Amino acid sequence: LKIQSLFLGTLRWLVVSVLVLFVLILVLTQTEFGKKQIVKYAQQIANKSLNAELQIAKLDGNIFSWLSLSNIVLLQNNDTIVHIDKLELSYQLIDLFDNRITFNQITLNNPTINLVQLADSSWNVEHIVKPDTLAQDTSSSSFDMLLTVHEFIISNGKVTIHSTDTVLPQLINSIDTRLTASYTTDQQKINVSSFNCSITKPDFTIKNFRAELTNNADQILVDLMLKTAQNKAYINGNYFYDNIHKSEINASTTALELSEFSRWIPQQFQLKIKPIVNLSAQIENKKLRASLKVESSNQHAKLDFQSTQFVKKFIENLTVNTPDYQLQLDLHKLDLRDWMNDRSMNYVLNGTINADATGNNVDDLSLKLQTKLNNTFVTGVPISRFESNLNYNQGALAGKILLKGGFGTIYLK
Repeated sequence: LKIQSLFLGTLRWLVVSVLVLFVLILVLTQTEFGKKQIVKYAQQIANKSLNAELQIAKLDGNIFSWLSLSNIVLLQNNDTIVHIDKLELSYQLIDLFDNRITFNQITLNNPTINLVQLADSSWNVEHIVKPDTLAQDTSSSSFDMLLTVHEFIISNGKVTIHSTDTVLPQLINSIDTRLTASYTTDQQKINVSSFNCSITKPDFTIKNFRAELTNNADQILVDLMLKTAQNKAYINGNYFYDNIHKSEINASTTALELSEFSRWIPQQFQLKIKPIVNLSAQIENKKLRASLKVESSNQHAKLDFQSTQFVKKFIENLTVNTPDYQLQLDLHKLDLRDWMNDRSMNYVLNGTINADATGNNVDDLSLKLQTKLNNTFVTGVPISRFESNLNYNQGALAGKILLKGGFGTIYLK
């Protein structure tokens, strides 16, 4: 009885002590003094690892379920690299006892990032963390906790870009996004339910971007949708890392308004037509098959490609003695004046072109090329029939060509 009484008394003392300590921490963290000390300590820890200075103006919250940090600034050489009006965190601290890190919500209000490209072409953000800090953890130990973010929100974000590269925009403004994410060493998921922004110089608008990505030890799954001011595109598929199981990807667009991309498209390809693009590709048992179709109105070009050695040579980087490639190009009333934005290109192509090739380079290339065109125009001259059967083998060319039109018949062998 004495032992039992002693045990119960000790247990009661421990419970009371923990509760008292918990209450003291809770009270301390609710005082301005306590919050300032936490901020001061966090800044000291962070700044030891940074080639920059972290400043946090204010801390609110009860520490145990939510925090709010106001006016967060990251300075480098007195220049502001990052500024966030408010960072709000809502989390489940008790999940740590179950080997989980759970955020109910993370919100960034009015975040601003200033990117500056330096003389050596690197960016200022690349030099924020001290090199010795990055090199400290070189172990291969796995992250054995489940990290979950139920909702991540960016509201009215902004990125300014200072670079001599004129292709890069100067400003990305009005960034708004919502996503969820989870991470373990075995599987990673991210679901972007919405993302939109406005890009300046060159001017471009992303009205919405949605994405679902899942990655595990076996494969990666992708489902994307991009909507700009004038265009829309979709991508979905999966890829198995072993290249044995069937991997597949599909991409498609609505009728493209290419003037939206005029900044990045050479003048000769700024077309007035509105092409629709469809792409599909499959890898199975290390064999690749792909198909690309571009069409507008009643004309199209469709390219089919397959190879039994492509994966080994270009993805697995293995030595392949005789890589093989098979191509088939199907042309239907393809008017090059529309596709080259040049009215002098008076060519209308109609028919098929087939190519079977093996070899690693031009020196050991073996190629069989078959062409069948009909109702074709070359510089405005009608060609009723054009057929060729050519064989190229390590520098030697042989074959035959048949050409028929209003001018007569030409046969070459």
